[in-house]
Amino acid sequence: MLAAKASLATRVDALEDSASFELGAEHTVKLETQLRVLEEGNIRRISGTAKAKAKFEKYQVKNEYMQYSTSIDSTLMTNKRPLIKEKQRKARKYLKRRKRNTARVLNRSRRK
Repeated sequence: MLAAKASLATRVDALEDSASFELGAEHTVKLETQLRVLEEGNIRRISGTAKAKAKFEKYQVKNEYMQYSTSIDSTLMTNKRPLIKEKQRKARKYLKRRKRNTARVLNRSRRK
């Protein structure tokens, strides 16, 4: 709602024939008074008995900002891919194990 009002006020003030900023100034004053009322705590809840005050905390602007980490700028790969020789060696080991296992299974079946 606030963004819509600000946008409308900006458009009206910018496109108006005369060079006055009345609408924007009126909305600014109205918004500041509403914020002041909310911060003072004179608002009551609508539901229930309307005797309990609603709790509003005062808004404080945070001037903190995040630092950008330059360590994530690297385009180099951190994990090295295994060499072709290592892959071939692993494949040979796998095949040897498989042959051994099939030979064991065949020997067991012959004994029965």
